[in-house]
Amino acid sequence: MALPGTFSGEAAECRGFLLQVGLFHHEDIRFMVLDDSTVSVILGRPWLQQHAPRCSWDPCDVLEWSAHCRENCLSQLPTRVHKVMVGATRVEEATTKTQAAIPVEYQAFEDVFCAKAATRLPPHRPGDCCIDLLPGAKLPKGRVYPLSAPEHRAMEEYVQQALQQGFITQSTSPAASSFFFVGKKDGGLHPCIDYRQLNAQIAPLPYPLPLVPSALEDLREAR
Repeated sequence: MALPGTFSGEAAECRGFLLQVGLFHHEDIRFMVLDDSTVSVILGRPWLQQHAPRCSWDPCDVLEWSAHCRENCLSQLPTRVHKVMVGATRVEEATTKTQAAIPVEYQAFEDVFCAKAATRLPPHRPGDCCIDLLPGAKLPKGRVYPLSAPEHRAMEEYVQQALQQGFITQSTSPAASSFFFVGKKDGGLHPCIDYRQLNAQIAPLPYPLPLVPSALEDLREAR
């Protein structure tokens, strides 16, 4: 079978993805990049044999996954059938391209510029700070802002991506904060969560902060 596209250059370029199918099926996988392809993604026979999705094509649903998927790919068992959505929520750029975009004097710190590393939270450490509320704090309920159709789609994408990255989790907190978008100069949408009312109910940390002028004074002759 001929592939609907061509490989760029002498060697095929591979990239790592976090592949999501529906709401619960996730896996790390590598794809070869095709130029001028007429399809978004090609899943070959080995993938289909390993995952063995049993599908209903009208409507387009996945009814059942293989035992391998239940042990390795499903984050939680679905209670009902969901629409099938296949997409990449995390893309790993080619290392050579990343290095080319970093000035030579900073390439020793390449990990700082890694887009993949930026999608994960740092590990918990002994110095993690807790957030304490004021005694008798009145927790905000938040208001619902009207969103346009593009904003609704952007919100769904943001929530799914943030859940995958661990930036947010499912919560039953008695407090709620408002969510809305602010337009960017390039026409994109910047998600904003209004935590001002909740922040006003947080007990301040009494530990004194370091003096910035003193810290700069200590570094004035650093090389």
